[in-house]
Amino acid sequence: MAFTYSKALVLPPGIPAPALARDSLDQALLLAGHLSGDTMTKLITQAKTAFDIAFVTVLVAGIAIMLLMAAMIAQIISRTKTPEPSASPGGETTTASDAATP
Repeated sequence: MAFTYSKALVLPPGIPAPALARDSLDQALLLAGHLSGDTMTKLITQAKTAFDIAFVTVLVAGIAIMLLMAAMIAQIISRTKTPEPSASPGGETTTASDAATP
């Protein structure tokens, strides 16, 4: 999430410590507290937007991983499913193991 945040953050010109602002949202907000008017507002807005982008990116990646795992589990379950009994011509129900015995 930190990687996505730092890549998504677009800093306004005139930031005295850009590396500090790119470090995390809380660092950017602390830095914004020491800036004046318009620059402060722009930094706060950009930092919050970058955090939202990072959060959604991680959320989507997590959902994709969970869906992939669910599909894999469903495939494994379908492979190990026990066969259902089938009806024989005499009206008796048999399973595959019953049919193999004489």
